[in-house]
Amino acid sequence: MFANRISYWLNAKGPSHSIDAACCSSTVALEQAYQAITRGECEAAIVGGANLCLHPQSSVHYGRIMNLSKNGKTKSYDLEASGCAKSEAINVLFLQKAKDALRIYADVVNVQCEFIKILDGETGPHYGFYRDPDDTARFLKRFYDRAGVSPSVVEYVEGFGSAVPEADKSELDAFDKIFCNNRDGPLMVGSVMSNIGYGEAASGISAITKVLLGYHRGELAGNLNCETPRNDVAAIIEGRIQVLNEHQQFRRTYAAVNSLSVTGLNAHVLLHGHYKPKNLNLYKSNIPHLVTISGRQDTSVKRALDELKSRPIDPEQLALLQNIHQTRINGHLGRGYAVLDTKDGKTISLSEQVDYFDDVQRPLWFVYSGMGSQWPGMGKQLMRMPIFSAAIERCRQVLEPNGIDIVQIITSLDKTIFDNILHSFVGIAAVQIGLTDVLRELGLVPDKIIGHSVGELGCAYADGCLSAEEMILSAYSRGLVSKMCPPEIEIACHNSADSCTISGPADAMKTFVSELSAKGIFAKEVPCSNIAYHSSYIAKAVLFEETSNLIPSNAVLVEIAPHGLLQAILKRSLPESCTNIPLTRRGHTDSPRMVLQAVGKLYMEGYYPKVQVLYPKVEFPVSTGTPFLSYLVDWAHSEKWALPLYVSAHRMVAASCKFMVSVHDDEHSYLKGHVIRRKTQLPFSYALVAAWDTLAMTLKVPKKQLNVVFNDVHFHAQPVLHDQQSIKLVVSMHRGSGRFEIMDDNMKVATGFINSDDKPILKSDVQNTEDDFKLNSRDVYRLFYEREYAYRRMVIDVKEHLKYIITKDDTAIVKAHVSVVSDLTRCGGVFIENLKFHDLPASKEKQINLKILRFVPRFQSNIDKFTSLLIFTQIVAENINKDVIKIVGIAPQYEDFALFGEMKRVASVESPGIRIEFTKVITNTITQTSSENIVKEADLLLVQKLANDEQITRMLQRSSCNDVYIINDARNTTMDIKSARAYSIVSVLSDKNNDMCLELIRFRPALPAASITFIVVRSEKDLASLIAARSKLSPQNSLSILSTYPSISGLKSLVKHWRKDSSQNNIKLILFNDTIDTKQLDKLPGDFAFSIMYNVTKVGKDIFSALIHGGAGALGQAMISICLAKGYKVFTTASTFSTFEIYQMYFTPLQLASTGLALMNNDYKVHALEPSDEEDIGNSRDASFADMVLGATGGIGCDIVICCLKGDLKNTYDTFRIPNQEIFSFGMHLLSNDTTYTPVDISSIFLKPKVGEVKRLQTLMSEGIASGAVRPLSRVTYALHEVSRAFNLLAASRHRGRVLLRFQDQHPPAQRRLTCSGDKCHIIFCDEQPLGLQLADMLISSGAKKIHLHFTHPPSYLSYKQREWSKQDVQLSISSDDLHDETCVSNFLQNVITSRSVEGVYLAAVNCLEHTMITTLDMAVRKLCPSLKNFLMFSYGDDFGQFISIRREKDRLPATVVNLSMLETVLTETHFFTYLMYSACKALILNFQYEDEEGVIISKETNSRTTLEDLGIQLEKSRAVSSFLRDVHNISIHEADIPSLSIQSINTFEERITDTKFEDVQGLGTFFSFVDPDELLATTEMVFLPTLTNNSTMRDDEFDLNQTFLCIVPGLEGHHERFRSLCERLKLPALVLQPGLDHLQETIEELALRYSEVVLKRAGIKNSFYLLGFETGVLVALELAAILEQYGQTGTVFCIGDGPEEVKSLIKEQLREYKNEDTLQIGLVQHMFTLMTGESAVSLKNIEGVTWRQRVDICVRTLLGHVPHSAQYARSLIEAAYARIATTFNYNAELIALKSNVVVLRALSPHSASSVPCTLHRYSQQPISIYNLTTPLAHVTRDMRCASIINKHLSKEILEEFEVKNLCETYLSNADTFMTSSKK
Repeated sequence: MFANRISYWLNAKGPSHSIDAACCSSTVALEQAYQAITRGECEAAIVGGANLCLHPQSSVHYGRIMNLSKNGKTKSYDLEASGCAKSEAINVLFLQKAKDALRIYADVVNVQCEFIKILDGETGPHYGFYRDPDDTARFLKRFYDRAGVSPSVVEYVEGFGSAVPEADKSELDAFDKIFCNNRDGPLMVGSVMSNIGYGEAASGISAITKVLLGYHRGELAGNLNCETPRNDVAAIIEGRIQVLNEHQQFRRTYAAVNSLSVTGLNAHVLLHGHYKPKNLNLYKSNIPHLVTISGRQDTSVKRALDELKSRPIDPEQLALLQNIHQTRINGHLGRGYAVLDTKDGKTISLSEQVDYFDDVQRPLWFVYSGMGSQWPGMGKQLMRMPIFSAAIERCRQVLEPNGIDIVQIITSLDKTIFDNILHSFVGIAAVQIGLTDVLRELGLVPDKIIGHSVGELGCAYADGCLSAEEMILSAYSRGLVSKMCPPEIEIACHNSADSCTISGPADAMKTFVSELSAKGIFAKEVPCSNIAYHSSYIAKAVLFEETSNLIPSNAVLVEIAPHGLLQAILKRSLPESCTNIPLTRRGHTDSPRMVLQAVGKLYMEGYYPKVQVLYPKVEFPVSTGTPFLSYLVDWAHSEKWALPLYVSAHRMVAASCKFMVSVHDDEHSYLKGHVIRRKTQLPFSYALVAAWDTLAMTLKVPKKQLNVVFNDVHFHAQPVLHDQQSIKLVVSMHRGSGRFEIMDDNMKVATGFINSDDKPILKSDVQNTEDDFKLNSRDVYRLFYEREYAYRRMVIDVKEHLKYIITKDDTAIVKAHVSVVSDLTRCGGVFIENLKFHDLPASKEKQINLKILRFVPRFQSNIDKFTSLLIFTQIVAENINKDVIKIVGIAPQYEDFALFGEMKRVASVESPGIRIEFTKVITNTITQTSSENIVKEADLLLVQKLANDEQITRMLQRSSCNDVYIINDARNTTMDIKSARAYSIVSVLSDKNNDMCLELIRFRPALPAASITFIVVRSEKDLASLIAARSKLSPQNSLSILSTYPSISGLKSLVKHWRKDSSQNNIKLILFNDTIDTKQLDKLPGDFAFSIMYNVTKVGKDIFSALIHGGAGALGQAMISICLAKGYKVFTTASTFSTFEIYQMYFTPLQLASTGLALMNNDYKVHALEPSDEEDIGNSRDASFADMVLGATGGIGCDIVICCLKGDLKNTYDTFRIPNQEIFSFGMHLLSNDTTYTPVDISSIFLKPKVGEVKRLQTLMSEGIASGAVRPLSRVTYALHEVSRAFNLLAASRHRGRVLLRFQDQHPPAQRRLTCSGDKCHIIFCDEQPLGLQLADMLISSGAKKIHLHFTHPPSYLSYKQREWSKQDVQLSISSDDLHDETCVSNFLQNVITSRSVEGVYLAAVNCLEHTMITTLDMAVRKLCPSLKNFLMFSYGDDFGQFISIRREKDRLPATVVNLSMLETVLTETHFFTYLMYSACKALILNFQYEDEEGVIISKETNSRTTLEDLGIQLEKSRAVSSFLRDVHNISIHEADIPSLSIQSINTFEERITDTKFEDVQGLGTFFSFVDPDELLATTEMVFLPTLTNNSTMRDDEFDLNQTFLCIVPGLEGHHERFRSLCERLKLPALVLQPGLDHLQETIEELALRYSEVVLKRAGIKNSFYLLGFETGVLVALELAAILEQYGQTGTVFCIGDGPEEVKSLIKEQLREYKNEDTLQIGLVQHMFTLMTGESAVSLKNIEGVTWRQRVDICVRTLLGHVPHSAQYARSLIEAAYARIATTFNYNAELIALKSNVVVLRALSPHSASSVPCTLHRYSQQPISIYNLTTPLAHVTRDMRCASIINKHLSKEILEEFEVKNLCETYLSNADTFMTSSKK
């Protein structure tokens, strides 16, 4: 569009093209212009070429196809050429026919552009400047044949000179072949690229411009940077070509310009110089030179005039200027003129003026003055002006016959010459004629003319009434007559040329008439009544003033006369806005200069005089060497032009920061100890420190050194720290108010305010009135274990804090002071005010699963699949004697079967003592060693159609899987498994329709035991005989134990202990029980229970209507009743039709309309709004009721509103006009229409009644009952055991009236098992563990008031517990005596029993009490405490505690044993079932239901964007769900947001509350797991990933070479996506080197070499480097490190996976299933197809028995229409994957030992065992660091330890730089803009 816009602006009518031919664009444009003029399409053409480097990416892209100079020097045709330097250029040529030219630099002989060809490269066309010399020579030959010029006559060739060595050589060789034949001298060659750089599209005209300048000067410019001539070009060595490195004279004949394009285009231009010698004598002038110039501003004009004054006057140059400025130029408001002359060889300015012109056209007036303007010599200087002298010559020729010498008259200096009046007349007239001619030739034509006196003759000449001859003769005649008449007689009328009328006094007239008659002149007196008409005696004065009033106020007046006689009159009579310009002045020494000044002033006033007419005519074209005009041009920068400019990335620092937290980081490892309820949680203190650091970084001050004040801090939920998940804590802060919000993903962690304070006010500690006590840090953590807390105000003073730090034993200690009375907490410089603790809700510990022993036949039908699998796993668990059952499922290659899903359900069921580990193996991989090992170690196999599958049978035989259990899906099996000898059927279960048939089989079962021994255990007394009997059995015998249910205490633990010894007997435990009939509970008595509720309100007399929301509730019914009694019109709402019926039943007089909406005018005036199918029915669940009420009241609203809503519905009530509202259950900020709001709390009447209020209430109740306003409410009554159902009804707002609980004649079914007497003592033996104190808390909560604690070492926080218990009136005694013998124990008990009786003895010191001491204590308690009620012992699984318990039970004494080892087993196993938390979470959210409601059902087809509100979860349930998520799963969501949760959000919760489990991936999936839909990003050479230092994805234009990068080399996949999570926690920037898809035949060594060029050129590696290789990238990284070390650099190489040999072995093992190339190719094509489509590859047909290329073609064709990728991209991905596998197999490492450090992060594999040596030792001179990870190779980059290990091995400088780095989030203010329109 640029060409078209220029054509439009210039109003050009010819062709207008924008041409893009790469580097030959401007030359092609010249060719098009040349041809257009030749064809006659136009007379002239503007040819331009422009290149601007607006965006650095252009340089980047050009650098990929050519060599760019790094030092900015273009060494064209030099031996050391290293590429060109890009530059900007804008060149414009004006091409026209020679006959029209004002200046000619050269003649265009011929122009031709032609595409030759592009060489083929490895990955496609090889773009660049290299051409085959023969091809170029043939092109040049055709060019000169067409031009008809011999190449030998060409003096100079302006070559392209790209400074690419091979391209320069080929160009010179082509020149040699064409131009160097039959030459007389060497061919001169040069290149403008060496002078100005590579101008891309403008390079062609740039080269032509250089040649034209050479023609102008006669001297060619030499090349720059050409210091070393090429020694590989024969023509240079032999002297046939001379590369100009100095300026060189030449003959200005033929010169050629050669151009090349990176796209294969060649262009050639042949020029011939146009030389015209300069001869200034032809243009000599006798007057100074007037120069008139305009410009956009006055400074530009001033500069141009100064330039002209600084140089000799060149008339040809001035002629060019005059040619330009003789017409108007738009936008040129600056004007100036100068009168230049030469003095002493220098140019001087005789007069000049520069000013702005308002561009207003002003009228031009010529003023001709008369007599009195003459003066001696008035025309002498004017005769130097050719036009003036020519006019005088014409006058001379007319007057000479009359004897008048006009030249003498106007040039004579005789002062008496004008005493003759005739001389005055003709002299004035002649000068006016000459000046008028000058103005006329200048093109100045007046708009109006005015004459004064004799000046009227000049007016007649100026307007063409008189010719010059006529005017001069008129003047002569008038002068002649005036000369004959006496002075007193005047000429009254000019009648004709020979007749006139005179007038004067009568006497004088008579005398003069007589004299004339005597002389023979006819004279006759005319009668005039003695009046001298037409004379000065009676005539009026000349009316010049009246005439001047006609002159406009903006006129320009030029006085034309020998002297400006009227200037004074004009200045006085005309306004100042008029401009007066005299052409001459009396006595002026240089009248021509004054005339030129006057002409210059006229130019300044907006006129365009043709100044060139005043001087000798210049012949065009001007001579060669005429100075340029371009240097006179000054760029005007005052006007703003919109230019496209590159916008660099402008990053702004936000008041937000992201903190990545992982327990594997060294700085965060301490967080492992912050465990609450068996979950490692992020402390709230960390969140506060994060906010503190964020504020410091926002204010750009060092972290941890800023004094801050926290206010109004609220903690919401503590994120859970998982082993393989990191926490992304985001701190967002408002800069102004200091409000901060800390989020974990989209979950709130903490909120509050933080502000910096240079001098925080720390309140002095207030003395506590209570007894002081001390707690150490361990005690504090124990007390905080079960607490939440919220800070209200906190101050941190850094300097003050440092004063309180005490160092003791290399440990920093800070004392904390807590004042309960003052509510102050202070620790060093940390000051906390109003610290409030909130107890966590009661923890729902792990539920106890009750086992139901039920006999299930081994062969049974009518049983479902899930139950069948559950039974099978229990059978297997009972027979293998293992706590963990390893189950392996064997599935076909590309399909699954339902058995797997059901088994996963079984695994999710928590069975005590059984844990299931489930693994899946693909059928076609079971021949691999790793798969066989997995199968071999299995306890239970899941298969289908085993009888028909010989492959599995052979695998079982080969793996020696003897005595393994198998669950076989036997549906549609053609062969009976019973016929196979290797199998033994254990159980067969099927459903009622026989659609499912599962077989539990034992493969190669062991020989049966020799015998089975049955032992019956009826009581604990039989345990001793059982132990003795078992010890006598041989290992081959089986032991079956028969006992009752529930089992005897200790029996199950004993059997479980025996089963762990697999070398001993096979033990079975069989329990029997009787069937117990459950009795139906009697119905509760139907006593009539009711509740009366009356609200006492102050009601004004002006209340007429009321709106009661939810009138079916207790409050609603009571208020309706009261309002009806008052006679008000009542509106209420209902949510269901049943509620509507409640109104009909309860308010019997009420009549409701059938439509469901009644606005009745009956006595009660109750209006119920009930939702129905009709559109005009309101609903209490939404805001529609507001419209209904407003419509019913005519827009007035209600006088009183009563509701208990919240949220958006609450605000709906503001739409009502409530003029005098006095009862309102909530407050809002909306105070309009005189609305008042009153909160109501009914319970306050009963809690703290005011004086007289109760009596007033009684009176109102009595009156209300009497009047019927107060009556029983509707109600629903529940028994105590249905309390949960009652509360659920309330929570769902589904109740009608009151919900009551019945306490009469009913006791709760569950009672506290432990009750304590307040007057008896409880003795607890404690150790340092908190168990004893927790037991004391439980006893106190059960009623105990007397506690005695015995410690071996009392804990330091005991004083705190003692203080808390004293508040509950508990009497506490403490002892710590050494109880080493019976005497000490007896004395101890006697001291305790002296004052009180003992109710219970509890042995909680399980680690400190020896068996003898326990026995002694037992005996002493028997004697001294005969009424003992509780004797409790805690043990860790030993039999002694059980022995004591059995012995006391025999003696009918109380005894209980708690086996803590079983509890610990349950606790330690909890992490195996963490996914159950999600199940519970999801179950509560999605199936949160009441007994009278249906649950929410979600199918697989449910859209992930579906919200809980869409599924029926209402707001009433949200509070319970929100509390559950917060208390159980540490997820903070406001209850109002619960309904808007989507299924996708719930899935996100699953990822948060469960740790990441990495499943091993087999086969090609290990190496290829992702296909990037972004084809450009996938093939980009270098991709930046966000890290801790670059928390936003860095753009390429932000690349900082001064940073140290971690260069990541990917594996076979060759993509960056796998490393995204790894880089998130790195403390240095990271980039991924992607191999691309083009270099398929590249070896490992070649790839490393290519990477080295990238990192050295673009990553700017200086002295040290960090490389990371993953999988096969390890091979490349080691090769790359070796190359970098050759440049003197060392660094660190991280090898993720293993060493080179191990990686190759792993790849071969994973691909072992592919026996040959064909199977590998087929498998790879199928796998890539599945990756791209997400579908099975079964749709790929006919890929067997064909070639590799055909297989790829089939795959690509099948992909068409199924994937967004292009076919070329899909093909390249598949071919690249196969090529990389082949390259890896062909690689043989031959590395030398590296000087760099090598760190190995070994993935979980058969080679990753620490005992297996790593082969990398021989590749490094340094000791190798090896880390064994527990994550398989496919997921190892997601292992949290990887980033921690990498950070650990960074240099000290990098870590220190990271510590002080501002980590706040940044954003781009111009994120989506690379180019902008800027005013410049």
